[in-house]
Amino acid sequence: MKLFIPVLFIVLIQTSCRQNADKDFDIKSLPTEWVQLTETDSGFIIYNSCDQGNLLMSLTHEIKRTGLFMHGMQEDYYLEVLGAVQSGDTIRIKARWPDSQELEELKFVWADKSKGVGMMISSSENGYSSEVILVTQDKQKYFPTVNQPCRECWGDECDEMEKRLDTIRK
Repeated sequence: MKLFIPVLFIVLIQTSCRQNADKDFDIKSLPTEWVQLTETDSGFIIYNSCDQGNLLMSLTHEIKRTGLFMHGMQEDYYLEVLGAVQSGDTIRIKARWPDSQELEELKFVWADKSKGVGMMISSSENGYSSEVILVTQDKQKYFPTVNQPCRECWGDECDEMEKRLDTIRK
């Protein structure tokens, strides 16, 4: 598993160096629901932080509009998908932030399609970039889920919250 990221970067470099013609890509052919994976010394897990949750990504399809909705953490983000092309193994997605009209380029690469694992790389006009490893919702059961204990974020407040939840559950 420790070689996963370096190997993925080599694949990305190789595919970006090839002189492949871009082909239109139907974004609707990708799975619609994704969950972020976190790399640990023992492998990849689904990590739910007690104060932020975990990144969930959804591809939404309306009649004439496709969007990329990132949610599950403190902030929700929506990007309008303007189009997508495929060059080799890399799918390049052109998107726009609806409120600012700022463009964002996303690159998606399957790391292991049979396991439903891919990497989304984003870079915006303002210079911000990120790389996120994701698993499809239907394949998340193959990865351990770790929920950070409430106490690590909120201390003694968790005792009171647990009492209220126990009351509700009864």
